[in-house]
Amino acid sequence: MSRKNIFEILDKEIDFGEEARRIYALFSEKETQVTCRDNQVHTLSLEEFINEEYFSTWRHRGRCISVEEFKRKIGINFNHSNLLNDCTMALFLNYCEYVSNMLLLFGNEETENYNAHKFGIMNIGITGGLIIANIDSCLNELNMKRSIDNDNLICRIVEINPSATMAADNLEKEAATKVFEYNHYLLKGDLAKKREILIYLSGLVEPLSKQLNANGYGSIDKYTRFLLNNMNIRHNNLEGKEKNPFLDSLGEDELEKIYDKTYELILLCVNLSSYIDDKQFLDGLKQSKI
Repeated sequence: MSRKNIFEILDKEIDFGEEARRIYALFSEKETQVTCRDNQVHTLSLEEFINEEYFSTWRHRGRCISVEEFKRKIGINFNHSNLLNDCTMALFLNYCEYVSNMLLLFGNEETENYNAHKFGIMNIGITGGLIIANIDSCLNELNMKRSIDNDNLICRIVEINPSATMAADNLEKEAATKVFEYNHYLLKGDLAKKREILIYLSGLVEPLSKQLNANGYGSIDKYTRFLLNNMNIRHNNLEGKEKNPFLDSLGEDELEKIYDKTYELILLCVNLSSYIDDKQFLDGLKQSKI
């Protein structure tokens, strides 16, 4: 009997159609009276309100001119009546990410205007908060979370990874964004994109090599650079003078595991460097106390 992976198990344990139905009912069906920019009172759902007032100014809309067109572009083509029938985990996560991004347009939950005081539409603010609470509850069961980039006004759903969060706290914004991007659920199986991110993150390792080796972590530095240089990441190890015959025997799933291990080692290098800096600082404080 074959072993089920975690995603197959979760598909059985969580009713994604039912959870999506709840969010859809709050976001797309529940209506309230709101005053829009034309100073007229309209009866709209939260989704309709965002479409009318904010969507056209969103920098990530591409050339889509409405939320309906945008949803079609990203593969969300359901309505309330068929949500319960064939909602997979992937579709549910896609929908949650869409709704989360639309709510960022209405007001970031990190800021005061999320409660809608600024707009005088408290009922919609309460509805938005309830939607986010439901999304976060579901994501928590999936060991995932919403990662919000306030500067770029975008929300991604990523796997919860304490090492990634710790590393991101010690990196410049662009590098921190790449760290979180690697964990995005849609990247599962996307070796080309994962390789691209690893190549970028590999630039973080080289400056740390001397420090890691001088403080007893040389083996971690060595293994990290070995994977980067020999597993078709920084170099083409599938052919030519850099060819690694070992890769011929690997399937894509096995190679992805190596990529993921390389990612974890890069995070470890960054976090160890931070620990070394902290230790040196604390040692200095300790010495000054003596």
